[in-house]
Amino acid sequence: MQLFEARLKLKRWIVGFFGRLSRFAIRHPKRTLAVAALVTLAAAPGVLRLQLRTDGHALIPPHAPEIQYDRTIRHQFGIPDQLVVLVQPHQTNDIFNPATVQLVRELSAEFLKIPGVTPAQVISLATEPSFRLQPGTIAFQKMLEPPLQSPAELEQLRDDLRRIALYTGTLVSADGR
Repeated sequence: MQLFEARLKLKRWIVGFFGRLSRFAIRHPKRTLAVAALVTLAAAPGVLRLQLRTDGHALIPPHAPEIQYDRTIRHQFGIPDQLVVLVQPHQTNDIFNPATVQLVRELSAEFLKIPGVTPAQVISLATEPSFRLQPGTIAFQKMLEPPLQSPAELEQLRDDLRRIALYTGTLVSADGR
């Protein structure tokens, strides 16, 4: 019961503090802006030195055995960091439309032009083989070959992806969006 009362007091104090702060800011806008500017200027030197690291290694000390082992394996086998690109259509409910499919084709082709990126490192619907053979050959077509335009072709892609369940949740979200 005492813990509940203490939390309630803390909540009231926080709500009261921010209520008083907002009333002060409304009554004294010039002072408030001046204080905000001073705080921003005081933080600027630190912000310039700020480094944002989004990899998992940022969460673990650099000399941890796990990090050293990971670094050794990556170096020994030439494993680079992976980058995931999300394509989310805004005009339709799913990716099975000509514009989105073409965008995936174009992005995949552009990624292959990046220096140091090999074809094995770019994995997308545009690079993965389908069930179908290229006409007159025994080579498999890619999932997005030839460029898909008609509703029937897009529906065939949807069906192929459903049948190749491996891509669901990896290259295509479970709901196809």
